[in-house]
Amino acid sequence: AALGGVVAALAGAEAMTHAADYSFTATAILNTEAILHAAGVILALILLGLAAPALAVAAGRAGRWGGWALAAILALSALAWAGDLMLAALQRDLIEITALRVRIVAWASAAAPALVYVLIAVAVGLAVIGFLRRGGAAVHHRSAAVDVRLGQAHRLRARRWRDLALACVALLGVGLGYQEVWASRPPTLSEAERATPDARGNVVIPIAPVADGNLHRFDFIASDGHRVRFFLINRYDESHVRMGVVFDSCMICGDEGYIQDGNEIICIACNVHLFRPSIGKAGGCNPIPLDHEIVGDAVVIRAVDLEKGAKFFSEVVEIEVKDPVNGHTLTNTRAPFQYEFRGKTFFFDGQASYDAFRVSPETYAADTVSRLWRAHGYAGSEG
Repeated sequence: AALGGVVAALAGAEAMTHAADYSFTATAILNTEAILHAAGVILALILLGLAAPALAVAAGRAGRWGGWALAAILALSALAWAGDLMLAALQRDLIEITALRVRIVAWASAAAPALVYVLIAVAVGLAVIGFLRRGGAAVHHRSAAVDVRLGQAHRLRARRWRDLALACVALLGVGLGYQEVWASRPPTLSEAERATPDARGNVVIPIAPVADGNLHRFDFIASDGHRVRFFLINRYDESHVRMGVVFDSCMICGDEGYIQDGNEIICIACNVHLFRPSIGKAGGCNPIPLDHEIVGDAVVIRAVDLEKGAKFFSEVVEIEVKDPVNGHTLTNTRAPFQYEFRGKTFFFDGQASYDAFRVSPETYAADTVSRLWRAHGYAGSEG
């Protein structure tokens, strides 16, 4: 009977490690998210406490199947733990790094997330096998009626243990499945509205539609095809409008962007939670401020300022561009030659124009405004 308890304990340890690793590191502050995560872990502990004795009874009835299950579980767990120990030893230079050891660590790391599901499957198998078997020693009493009643009571108790074991393991499996399939999905950016400059070279965005306190994302296609994302958000409320206007990029983490959760803006790359009134201020993991003006009831952003931020973003879309030397039209992503000058990429359709530009870029692009470069910190440098 102890076999089922051991299997349950191992499954519980793996499941709790799997869930608690995220639950207690997803946030560094005590908020609703942290409380819900802690409640989930406590509920899992309760389910494991109920499942362990039920699985112990099941393993006792499963006979030799319980022994084989325990051996398989111990072997798989030992391999996973050995991989972790070897990785720690390699990181601390306690053992020499070899190709074989690196492969073992890589295999163990790749297989570790699936171990908890193997353990749950074994636990379910034990419960099913144990309670399908007709277990229990024969009962001999003077009265046949007593034997019948004791047999019925024994079978009823076995069914209850079976149902408890299967219910607890099923709930744990559902919880982990939800975590894997839904809750652990990487956050995705909301759709961006295309921002197009007017005849004066300005992007004009009316304040009223974006003053609701929600993150409103826009994108702008720079002259070399870089997709520049930025967003507007009212930092306070509709009675006290103070617009934050920023690039959807971080000087520290790069261009993975930001999402909103209530009054918090979250950096997708590092999960830092930023209080909404701080948006628009430079420093730390705050989004990079974007130069703008408030003109009447609209936010006005110069296209040249959006162009300056093109190097904060890595995505390049396909657009038509012109060879700056001969004026020929070509597609940026299929140009045979390209050259970067002041942070902007220029495209060429032949070797001759490419060489001419390299010799004297100022001759063809003297009016090019230097772009900002992402630096590790909060101050951009011009390229």
